[in-house]
Amino acid sequence: MATLPMPFTLLVSSRDPIGWGAALPEPTIRDRDLSMREPHRESRSRAFIAASGVGLRGARVLTKAVGQWTALSLTLWLLLSGCRASTNDSAPNGKLEDGQALREYLDTRGLAAFWKIQDQIALGRVVPDADWKALFATPAFQWQAPDDRVRGLIRERMQLAFQPDSAPLKEVIAGAEGYAATRWKHYSRMRELRMELELFLERLEESSIMRDSLILARQYMPSGSAKGMQWRTPVRLLLFGPDAIAGKDAIYVDLIEAYDQGADFQRLLAHEFHHLLYAFDSPLPALGEEQPRYWLVLALTQLHKEGLADRIDKRRAPLEPRAGGVPNYVEDFNAYYARAQETLTAFDRMLTKCMSAEDPAQVEREAWSLLHFNGHVEGFYMANRIAEVQGAEALLEDVGDPFSFLRRFDSVQPTFSKETLAWIAACEAELRAEQ
Repeated sequence: MATLPMPFTLLVSSRDPIGWGAALPEPTIRDRDLSMREPHRESRSRAFIAASGVGLRGARVLTKAVGQWTALSLTLWLLLSGCRASTNDSAPNGKLEDGQALREYLDTRGLAAFWKIQDQIALGRVVPDADWKALFATPAFQWQAPDDRVRGLIRERMQLAFQPDSAPLKEVIAGAEGYAATRWKHYSRMRELRMELELFLERLEESSIMRDSLILARQYMPSGSAKGMQWRTPVRLLLFGPDAIAGKDAIYVDLIEAYDQGADFQRLLAHEFHHLLYAFDSPLPALGEEQPRYWLVLALTQLHKEGLADRIDKRRAPLEPRAGGVPNYVEDFNAYYARAQETLTAFDRMLTKCMSAEDPAQVEREAWSLLHFNGHVEGFYMANRIAEVQGAEALLEDVGDPFSFLRRFDSVQPTFSKETLAWIAACEAELRAEQ
């Protein structure tokens, strides 16, 4: 492993640099700040804030004026926030160096535009078209709302969710099912947590979360990897659902998901950063969906990169329940994980059919569809089995090479037939010849 300059706040102990994270240090002041999520209930102060639209800074004065206990807790919080790291506060230059804060790559413009509209709706005002245009012009919402249909849906949902009377939202939630219920409950939390989210965002902006997450991600990469890589990928914070997604040009993170993660948000962000490092070091050519072997490479790459990255934030199986997130996700993940070996055996049988299929791409696509949560479950299982038998360090030897990862897994947990392995090796040779 590369030697990391200190002092840094690392969530992984040097005694267990790439393992299960069993020997974690006590949280620092900064870690505690990110997990200080007081269980506020509906209070006079929040009701007044929502009705007046004064925002966070006015809220601090108002909570003191009405004598709420939150004034004292907020004061202590702000005092503690001064105890952050003082090194590397200068603007980063984009080079992938451990000492950088990388703070300028945290994009919050979408949140500012979103909250401006939310506050106007809460006051019962008509939102000017210019404000809607400003919202959808931010990079975060250009990604979330790429066309007029989606933009119209977001406008309708915000108008319903943030109007002064909360009764219509509660009625919609009561009648919703499936992901629709999850979405509307998320809007309800946007309303309920308005002040807490703004405080949490302020702490993120002051912290070195970007730098620390990058350092953590690099501990799960081989020594000397990603040399010469220029950091150009922003993390765009917005409100869209309980998720974090690595896009083509940015990482998109829902602020409530980050809030629910608390200090563990560093691990979630490191998971996404690891994908960028993995892609940079991959020796395989990028394929389009219309090209041969696209679905095979997609399946194997997802198994590999998600399996490795899940060891950063999920760490161990079965997963433990936590507040927030997609309902039943943990239960479903654990159920699929218990059947992961069975799924991989079915995956092998499907790949065997590719050798004689008239349309191999279709069969490869069907094989890909057998994997759960885009390969997270089975990839995590494969990475864990390798670590159990050969040690976690063995996982670093194959980073960027999904074919080698599959062979390593098969060596510790025989799963794939000789015919399948030979066919996959031939496909690999073809792809490498195209480089």
